[in-house]
Amino acid sequence: MAATQTRIPDAPTVAAIRQLIHAGQLGAAAERLQAFDPVEPLVAYLRGLAAYHADDHQKAIEILLPAASKLPGHTLERREAEQVLGLALYGAGRLAEAVPYLEATREWARDNVELHYFLGLAYLQTGNADAGRGALAVSFGMPPDGAAAHLMAAQMLIRLNLDEAAAGELKRALEKEARLPQARFLLGQIALFRGRLDESAQWTRGEIEINPGNAMAWYQLGDVHVRQARWDQGIAML
Repeated sequence: MAATQTRIPDAPTVAAIRQLIHAGQLGAAAERLQAFDPVEPLVAYLRGLAAYHADDHQKAIEILLPAASKLPGHTLERREAEQVLGLALYGAGRLAEAVPYLEATREWARDNVELHYFLGLAYLQTGNADAGRGALAVSFGMPPDGAAAHLMAAQMLIRLNLDEAAAGELKRALEKEARLPQARFLLGQIALFRGRLDESAQWTRGEIEINPGNAMAWYQLGDVHVRQARWDQGIAML
C-alpha cells in the first residue's frame, strides 16, 4: 500500500517541486522526487524539467520524449513538458524534431518572444524561410510580409551561414521597398564572400547611392577594389 501511495505525487507536491526547480533549487527537488516512481509521467516531467534547468539537454530529451505525450492534454504539465522538450531539442541541434513541440507551445504562448525567436531560427535552419520569417517577425514585433521582415530574416540567415537563402530574402525585400537601406550592402557582402567581386561592387555602390553615410559600405567597396588590384580607388575609399 505504501508503494502505491508514493508512486505518483499529488497536485500540491507537483507544484512545490516545480517551484523548487524554477527557483534553481535542483538538489532539493531531486531529493523530493526520490519518493516517487521515476517512470510515472508526472515524475518524469519534473525530472526532465530539472535536467533542462541544469543545462543537460540530452538528459531532458531522454526523459521527456516518452513521457510528454502521456501527460493529460491542455494541462500546465503537458504544456511545459512540450515547451521544454522543444527548447532542449533545439539546444541539442535536433531542429526538425524541435519544430512540432515549439509549434504546439505557440498555440498557448503566443506572447512568448523567446519561443518565437527559437522557432523562427529552427525554421530557417530547416529550409522553411517563410515560416521562419513569420515567427521571427512576431518576436521582433513587425509585419511578417514587410520589407523589414525580409531584411531581418536575411540578417539571421547570414549569421547562420545560409548566404544563398539570405540573398533570396534580400531580393524579396527590395521588391517590396526598392530603396531599403542595408539590403544592397548585405547582397554586396554575400557576393564578396563568394568571390564575385564585380557583383559585390555593383550592389555596394547601390547601397552608397541611397545611404551615403554608411561607412561600412564605403569600407566594403574599398575592400573590393583592393582585391581587384585597383589600389588607388581602394585606398581612397578605405
